[in-house]
Amino acid sequence: MEMIPLKSFALLLTLVIYRSQGKFVLNEINMNDATFKACQYCDARSDRVFSTVAAKALSKFLTTNHIGIVVDGGEVRVKENYPNERIDTGHSCKYTAEARNIVAEAKM
Repeated sequence: MEMIPLKSFALLLTLVIYRSQGKFVLNEINMNDATFKACQYCDARSDRVFSTVAAKALSKFLTTNHIGIVVDGGEVRVKENYPNERIDTGHSCKYTAEARNIVAEAKM
């Protein structure tokens, strides 16, 4: 089964709703000039910014338009890799620690 990147979940949910209702549920996604400019980098920064804007718009829609989605167990999996991160041990430089190869995975 293919893993779904977390940043694509909002778009996936929108497409699922589109498939069930026959139209896109978000008629518009509003953003200011700075946000629109940030969506034009064509890299992870743009993905993050647009995902956040789309998720807010979708969340606003879902607060007034309740829908039901049926998901069979194991069909939805989200996996995200995170960068290495220093862990404060409280011992200055004598003892150091770092979390490496961090992977978060969620399944429905």
